[in-house]
Amino acid sequence: LSQDRVAVMQRLATDVAYLHELRRVLSGLAERGESEEVLETIAATLLPQHRQSALSADRHARNMKQIYDAYHAGSASGRAV
Repeated sequence: LSQDRVAVMQRLATDVAYLHELRRVLSGLAERGESEEVLETIAATLLPQHRQSALSADRHARNMKQIYDAYHAGSASGRAV
């Protein structure tokens, strides 16, 4: 772990921005009823360049699934996600 608080906060801000963008894009695609192939194609472009590794790609896929599933669960119950 880093002892540099500024670096930690910058990393946190980058991670939050990534998740926000992923949620925004996946929600829009889900609302339009896009196919799974379209989701996979677009989502591949959302993984930050500095995170291009097998471990990051696996986490990215899980993030996508969780956000997409949460959107559908919220839509089915009438709640906004």
